[in-house]
Amino acid sequence: MTDIQAILERTGVKVNPTRFLKPMLPRIVWFERTNCYGADFSNPIAHRDITVELYAEKIDLRVERRIAAELDALGVDYSTERIWVSDEKLFETIYNFELEEKRN
Repeated sequence: MTDIQAILERTGVKVNPTRFLKPMLPRIVWFERTNCYGADFSNPIAHRDITVELYAEKIDLRVERRIAAELDALGVDYSTERIWVSDEKLFETIYNFELEEKRN
């Protein structure tokens, strides 16, 4: 299966699956929900819903472009949304995409 952690690390930004504890920014966090299915007594197909979140104190188009370039190279359709998280005083850029893959 595609190694999302390794792909995101190529952006040069610190990456954590699920969450981060230290407020070192910018920071990428990603989440995954996987549904497996297939034939009787076997689930060889994985449908992966993946969310990537970039946290930064200011809008960083350079980092956003690097993330987009990695997703483009992966060949997936994705959506993005940028929001201001007022409680944390930072920007969050969210990327959502899906992968359909054969499981090993």
